[in-house]
Amino acid sequence: MAFTFKVDPALGLIFYVGLNATGTEILEAEKAASNSPLRQPNMKIIVDITQGGLDFEWSDIKKVYRMNRNRLENGNKLEATAVITYNNFANTFGDIFRMVGEGIPINLGMFSTLPDAIKWLDLSDKEAEILEIQKELMRKLRE
Repeated sequence: MAFTFKVDPALGLIFYVGLNATGTEILEAEKAASNSPLRQPNMKIIVDITQGGLDFEWSDIKKVYRMNRNRLENGNKLEATAVITYNNFANTFGDIFRMVGEGIPINLGMFSTLPDAIKWLDLSDKEAEILEIQKELMRKLRE
C-alpha cells in the first residue's frame, strides 16, 4: 500500500500519507475517506507526501477539478487542504491546480513541514494529536 488515510471526527481532520504515491492511489484514498461513516462536512485535510515521490498525471488533475466542481454544484464547501512535500514539482502542481481551477475557490496550501501546515489550518492546539496520527499512518505504510 503506497497511500493511506485516517478520518478523525474529533479533530475535524482527514490525514493522508503516501510513499511514492500515484494520482490514482490518492484519488482512491480520497474516495474511500469521503465514503467513511466518520466523514463530516467541512473537515480540514492534510496530505503528507514527504516520504516519497508523487506520480500525478494531467488526467488526475482534471479528475480532482471535476470532483471539486461537483462538490460545489451540490452545495458543499471546498475544505482547506494542506499538502506537505519537499518536492519542487509537487509545489508547482499546487500552482497548476490553482490556475486550472477556473473560478473554483480552492483553499490549498503547500508546505515543507507538518507544523507549518497545522498552523495554516488553525489546528495548533491539536498539534500533538496530529503528530501522533502522522506516526501511526507512517507505521501502517511501512508494515
